[in-house]
Amino acid sequence: MQLSKLYCNDKRFKNIKFNFNSLNVIYADVKSDIKEKKNSHDLGKTKFAELIDFMLLKKIDKNHFLLKIKGKNGESIFANYVFYLELYLNSNKYLTIKRSVNANTKISFSLQNQTTSNYLPPLKWDHEDIVIDKSRKLLSDYLSLDFFHNKKYDYRKSINYSLRTQDDFKDVYKLNKFSAGRDISWKPFMFDLLGFDGTLLKLKYDNDSKIEMIDKLKISIKNNFSLFP
Repeated sequence: MQLSKLYCNDKRFKNIKFNFNSLNVIYADVKSDIKEKKNSHDLGKTKFAELIDFMLLKKIDKNHFLLKIKGKNGESIFANYVFYLELYLNSNKYLTIKRSVNANTKISFSLQNQTTSNYLPPLKWDHEDIVIDKSRKLLSDYLSLDFFHNKKYDYRKSINYSLRTQDDFKDVYKLNKFSAGRDISWKPFMFDLLGFDGTLLKLKYDNDSKIEMIDKLKISIKNNFSLFP
């Protein structure tokens, strides 16, 4: 699977075409003084990654930039935006995902033999206004990535490893969102991704939990018996 195009119904959004056989780079030619507010750290690079994540069916809340940034009327400034992401699939077909900001829990899909022309949405939709959980299942089927089917992972499990924020580069394998979580939430997946058997790690962590539970039970029993002469 490769990203092909990203475009929008609002023409203020610049149409984006991704390169298939070369590197895609977000480049900023900053001409303002480094002390000014507008510098290389305020050009929307992270927002662009968040938008791709949104189009790959990330669930969002009021804190997401598409909903958080309000206009004078109190509505999101992106309220009427409808985005389209075209993917080039391993089947050599093109899949267009349609997702609006206002109705962001309803997704539409169109599968085509050729890329869309002139950044115009497809005329025909194979699935329209599908709820997001079912849409994720549909997208997973469209992507048909053997690793996720064989290992029974959701394709969303790997997206944050590809769309990393700055804090996610502190550790090659452990993303920032796992910093306060348990190792079982990410290590077995990474083990599988590297070609090993992640179920071995799951068993290890399950056994660790059982041992911890037994140790707590022993302490509890010991304390209870110590109350008796």
